[in-house]
Amino acid sequence: MIIFALMDSAFFGRGVFGIFTSETLALEYAAKLENVFCQWEIKRLNLIGEEVDDDLVYVAYIYHELYDSFTLEGVYANGDDARDAVGHKGMVVQFKIDSPDKKKTIVNT
Repeated sequence: MIIFALMDSAFFGRGVFGIFTSETLALEYAAKLENVFCQWEIKRLNLIGEEVDDDLVYVAYIYHELYDSFTLEGVYANGDDARDAVGHKGMVVQFKIDSPDKKKTIVNT
């Protein structure tokens, strides 16, 4: 499944702001965030995994100890797979597809 991630383009930036089914929806949401200073980027990504439950996906971030920051590792259909991918120091954020305001951090150790 192809998805579109609206994110900060800086390598150590603020990460993903939303996951969308189309580039148009991502652009519309970015326009609503005009008061957020950021270098916007829309990345076309392949969802890792097969089945998405309740339109929920899991954005996995790897922790870089040297820089004390997180970077995007991938977007997964399954939360357990996302946790396995980033290890015990990583972070996983759950997003509802096309509803960027419905997100929550589920792993951050």
